[in-house]
Amino acid sequence: MTLTGRVLACGWAALLAVAAPAAAQETVQRELRESQLRLDQIRREREELQQQMERLRTRVRSVAGELANIERQRSASAGALREGVLPGSADHFVATVGADISRDTRVEVFAPRAGSYVRVAAAVSSGAFGSDFDYRRLSLDARTYRSISPRRVIAAQAAAEAVDGTAPFDLLSRLGGQVILRGYQQARYSDNAKAAAQAELRSHVFWRVGVAVFGGLAAVAPSAGDLPDAPWLAAGGAGLRFNVSQAEGLNLRLDLAWGRRGSALYIGGGDAF
Repeated sequence: MTLTGRVLACGWAALLAVAAPAAAQETVQRELRESQLRLDQIRREREELQQQMERLRTRVRSVAGELANIERQRSASAGALREGVLPGSADHFVATVGADISRDTRVEVFAPRAGSYVRVAAAVSSGAFGSDFDYRRLSLDARTYRSISPRRVIAAQAAAEAVDGTAPFDLLSRLGGQVILRGYQQARYSDNAKAAAQAELRSHVFWRVGVAVFGGLAAVAPSAGDLPDAPWLAAGGAGLRFNVSQAEGLNLRLDLAWGRRGSALYIGGGDAF
């Protein structure tokens, strides 16, 4: 090898000796950066997991508290029934005399598209009739229907009731169930007076299938005068309709409704109102 070749070979060897540590250092730094990024991601995921766990613990505590409250109410109610504390919890006889007046301008009873329905009813229960309870009941049910297109109808209802005197607990004004304030258990709320309002948009989709969306507000109170200050309950939901009788307009309905404490599923014949 010539002198020039030896010099070039030594130069390349020196360059490689210098470049190798630099390349290795750069590789180490890149791996350190990647490791740091992975650590940061792990920390973020851990923080998110901790937040989710805390939210879950809060929900569990809330559900546990609600279940405990329901159990206390159930135990108190069961005790009152066993001890005969609630009016009507012991054997009894109820006799009433009543009258009502109504006005109905609906063309179709099962599937009205226009018109209205109003009913006012009054009833009296008294020992003079052989009843074990003395009370008076006055109730109002007002409904209206309006077609906003060939396939859509808006229905609205307002209902009120007041009981004066001492009535059996199972004959008090009630909320919840399939008709008034869907989304709450039947008779979950009951008292001497109630007021409720609800509306429903009913739409025909195709063939015999339809849908509906609905919502409502209601309250119960010890007397009609206490209703404005009573806590009002809200509920809403949606449902499917299947027409089982085109001649009568009778629908089979499936409703899913939500209230303050959960949801409820309803299956029934005919619309709610």
